[in-house]
Amino acid sequence: MPYCSVLDTRVYYETEGTGDPMVLIHGAGQDTLSWRFATPYLSKQYRTIAIDLPGHGKSVIAPQGPICCIEDYTRYLNAFVDEMKLAPATLVGHSMSGNIVLQASLNRPDQIKAAVPLDGAGMTLKAAVSYSDEILELVTVNTVDYWETNFQALCSPQTDEGRKKLIAAETKRVPAEVILGDLQAYTSFDISEKVGKITVPVALITGEDDWSCKAENVRTTEKMLTCPKVLAVLPGVGHFPHMEAPELFSGTVFRLLTALREKHQGAKT
Repeated sequence: MPYCSVLDTRVYYETEGTGDPMVLIHGAGQDTLSWRFATPYLSKQYRTIAIDLPGHGKSVIAPQGPICCIEDYTRYLNAFVDEMKLAPATLVGHSMSGNIVLQASLNRPDQIKAAVPLDGAGMTLKAAVSYSDEILELVTVNTVDYWETNFQALCSPQTDEGRKKLIAAETKRVPAEVILGDLQAYTSFDISEKVGKITVPVALITGEDDWSCKAENVRTTEKMLTCPKVLAVLPGVGHFPHMEAPELFSGTVFRLLTALREKHQGAKT
């Protein structure tokens, strides 16, 4: 099992395929297994590197304890890319990690060939992603049970019931205190005033039936971007496109990245 040391933390990762590096970063309360349905498709064109963030899956908790802000998670991602000598890489981040990918695009554009926020946005404050102080307080009572139920509810009504249960089971591998830190990170993120400063190409993808990071929120982010950008809203898909519809998601990634390359080449000529 491959591990590396990132900021004094033992971090687990998985690789598959050959070609240009594509780093896959899971969402809140998940780990590398969340990419297991999509990597067979993505690795046909890229060398995929899926990482367990600190405290998730097989990675140990950070020395300072569970992380509760996007900026700190971004530091780990930037350090991982440096440690593994992956730059320039395509970064694909889901949900909370869609935010991490956007933040990384501001912090270290030199590391990034393209950024792919999946159901992430430039602002995911509580009201924008259907949370409230009361809900977040209730989550502390039985965190894993709530998160498991929430994951099923975040899927599209059209998603297979068996797949919904597999997605919900993701939460059982992550400690409650780490999930709570992730929720805090996700619901306190706001770089809306800085999004226009991102210079790397960005491909935004979201599920049409995602009621947390809604399509309108993602569209607002797309409008604020001034860099090369593309957007896709996937029909019949909820908050987990890479798990609910992995073939559709992967094909969309390839299509959008090709479109970004063509835009970049057109801008040069």
